[in-house]
Amino acid sequence: AGVDRVRRITLDALPPGDAHALIRVIAGRSAAGQDQAKAVARLGELCDQLPLAVWIAATRLAGHRGWTAQDAVDRLLGEASALDWLRAGDTSVRHSLQRAYLALDPAARRAFRRLGGAGGEVRAGALAAGLAVSPSDAERLLDQLVDGGLLQTSRFSAGYHLPALFAAFAAELGRPAGKRVSRSA
Repeated sequence: AGVDRVRRITLDALPPGDAHALIRVIAGRSAAGQDQAKAVARLGELCDQLPLAVWIAATRLAGHRGWTAQDAVDRLLGEASALDWLRAGDTSVRHSLQRAYLALDPAARRAFRRLGGAGGEVRAGALAAGLAVSPSDAERLLDQLVDGGLLQTSRFSAGYHLPALFAAFAAELGRPAGKRVSRSA
């Protein structure tokens, strides 16, 4: 938003079938076969079907020839934070989110941190109450987060959607360094 002569392409969460196909294409035999179908589906779910997260998970799976898709699921669930596991080389979901976060103005950063731990559907009214701002100011902040790639418009309502991985990152920002919470907590 706000940049002239740029063709903007927004990559929303992948449909589950597309996420599964991406995992299978990248991971090859590690994700092949009917016996792996449930684990491949779970891996996509744990990645919120987000293209970068799915690509990283599949790349990690492909890099470990002895792993099955279930092994990748187990390792992802075993991490203190999925954001710790979702990295491949210099590419990570956390780094991508951090770059987007640092590009925001201070008010939008505060709004994003406020969303930490919420996940799911986000409404302007709830954010307005939480930040003690007007509903129109909250709506403007939510639009900034969408433009910055840290929030999605909802497919099901007039509101917004915060993927669980984004919510985990926002929650991390609100905690002192080194105090991450397990996914199972």
